[in-house]
Order: sequence, then structure tokens, then C-alpha cells
Amino acid sequence: MKSMKSLIKRDAREAQGAWISLALTLLVYQIGLSQFQNRFSMPEGLLLTAPREVEVLLSDAQEAIDRKQWAEVSIALGQLLGIEENAADANPGEDYFLSPAARTKDGAKTVLGQAKAMLENLPEEAKQAVELRYGVKAKQMLDQAVASDDLGLLYQLSSRYGFTDAGRGDPSEKSARAA
Repeated sequence: MKSMKSLIKRDAREAQGAWISLALTLLVYQIGLSQFQNRFSMPEGLLLTAPREVEVLLSDAQEAIDRKQWAEVSIALGQLLGIEENAADANPGEDYFLSPAARTKDGAKTVLGQAKAMLENLPEEAKQAVELRYGVKAKQMLDQAVASDDLGLLYQLSSRYGFTDAGRGDPSEKSARAA
């Protein structure tokens, strides 16, 4: 009888230990899952929206386009894209989600997406002004990448200056042509 009672007590302790282990495992899993969800799958309303200064700069770029002031357009878009050398922004080229008020129905949802769409839709005269401002820097970057056979620099060129003559096209093709 004693051995039966001690056996039951031992089984009860083992079952209790198993339940505690299961509860701890579920708790750790839930904490890990919630951290992943917080970082990577937040609802849209909680995402980081553009600071007011960035939205004002985007608005200024659109106003300059409307006024056909191409030099101002190229500077404003360059600041948004992080390629303007004397940009005052501490994080040049950083992307943000546009506030719902700043979004267009069919347009981009991010600042960089909107800036790139604006660049693509510029008239030819404006694209020439942008090329004059950033084309030389892009060409220098292309020459440096080809001379040093740096494919990473070619990809950076395409990413940052893809709207210029030097930045257009496939970086690996540029590398192959230079070789």
C-alpha cells in the first residue's frame, strides 16, 4: 500500500512538472511570437509616418513641378532621395510611410516611392535639369566602380542614381561591358 501511495505521489509530481514545463514553453513561445509580430507585422496605423519636414519637402517638390522650376525640383527630390550633398536631414534618403492625407489613391505609399514616381513622370526638360545636377556625380561613381571592378558600387549607383544616364541599366551588364 505504501509503495502504491509513493508511486501515485511520484506520478503526480512528474505530471505537475510536465504541466509546468508545458506552461513555461507556451509562455516563452508567446513572448517570442509577440515580439516578432510587433517588429514585422504591425497594423498600418502604427507604422512610422514621415516627419512633417519630409512631407513639407515632398509638397515643395510638387509645387516646384507645378511652377516648372526644375532646379528647385531636382534639389528637393535629391534631398528626399538622400543624394543632395548639402541636405540638412540627419538621415538622408530614409524612407517613411506617407500619412493617409498625403497619399494618392493609386500612388506610392512611401516617401521614396513618391519621390521616384515624381522623377519618372517629369517632363523631358525637367529630366535634363536633374541630369545636369546629378549626372556628373553618377558618372564619376560609374567610372570608379568600373576602374575598381566593384560590383557593389555599381549596384549602389543603380539604386541611388538610377534616374541618370550613368545609373540606368543592369549593373552586372555594365561590369561585363567594361571588362
